[in-house]
Amino acid sequence: MYCWAHLLRFCYEETFDKPPDSESVSARDKLVEIYRLSKNPLYQTNTQYLESEAANRINQLLETKTDDLTVLNILRRLNKQKGGLIRALIMSPNGTNNFAEQELRPIALARKISYGSNTFGGMETTAVLASVIQTYARTKPNTFFPSLAADIRQGFGKP
Repeated sequence: MYCWAHLLRFCYEETFDKPPDSESVSARDKLVEIYRLSKNPLYQTNTQYLESEAANRINQLLETKTDDLTVLNILRRLNKQKGGLIRALIMSPNGTNNFAEQELRPIALARKISYGSNTFGGMETTAVLASVIQTYARTKPNTFFPSLAADIRQGFGKP
C-alpha cells in the first residue's frame, strides 16, 4: 500500500522554497485536498463515492500541462502511486501505511540492539517468529501465551 504521508512530505520538500502562487504549490495543495476527502463525512459513508471522486481529481491533476520540473516530479510520482494511494484512502483510517510501519518497529529495534543476524537463516527465523507472535497477538489477544504454548506442544497446523 502506498502512503499519503510519504507523498505529501515529498511534495512539501519539493515546494518548500517555491512562492505560494507557483504551479508546484498549487499541485501540492490539490493533493492535500484529495487526501482530506476521506475526512469529509459525505465520503466516509460511501467508499465507492470516495474512490470515484479521488480518482477523478487525481486524473485531472495528472492531465496538467506544464514545463515546471517540480510539478513534473510530483506528477510522475503521483502517476506511479495512483492506485495505491486511492486504496490507502479507502482502507486505512488515515491514508498512510503507518500501521504497518508501527508493527515492524519492535522488530527493527530488536535487530538494531542485537546488531542483526549473522546469517540469512537467522534473518528468516527472526521474520517467521515475529510473524507468528504478531498473528497470535492479533487473533488471540487475551490468551496469547496459553494459546501459543498449547500450539507449540501439539504442533502448528494440527487440529
